Amino acid sequence: MTIAATAIPFITAADILNRAQVTASGPATTTQVTAAPPTAVPAGTTPAGASVTTPPGPQATSVAGTTSGATVPAGTAPQTYAGTVEWNRYGSVEATIIVSGSKITGVNIAAPGDNPRSAYINGVAVPILQSQTLQAQSANIDGVSGATYTSESYVQSLQSAIDQAHL
Repeated sequence: MTIAATAIPFITAADILNRAQVTASGPATTTQVTAAPPTAVPAGTTPAGASVTTPPGPQATSVAGTTSGATVPAGTAPQTYAGTVEWNRYGSVEATIIVSGSKITGVNIAAPGDNPRSAYINGVAVPILQSQTLQAQSANIDGVSGATYTSESYVQSLQSAIDQAHL
């Protein structure tokens, strides 16, 4: 799936389900949208007070904005900040951001994927939320129509991670 960086389209719940049914061969538990392979958070890179937890049950997880082989100026090694786990009626959502200097360079989103409908919706919504975050460099994003609960929970968790990063 390719996402244009210029405009975020208006998407309805029906569009999400139709796209997911066309592009998925079954209930997916993992969605990846990235130019580089996902990177694990090395032990000890999460600052004191931040916690990285995995919500119970299967979830869709994505990585966006990570780069491979990038040169980082001395003293500005990428840092990872995990937002609070936000619960909604369909499950939990957690945002984790990767920050280099004062810029968000990567976004990980753990979202419900334990049933086919959630997996389809979040399979489409998560990459859009990631793109919006990287473009806005803040939690001031539009969200995704048809994925309202995920969008609202994500924004709350994202703001928590941004606050920890002091951005």
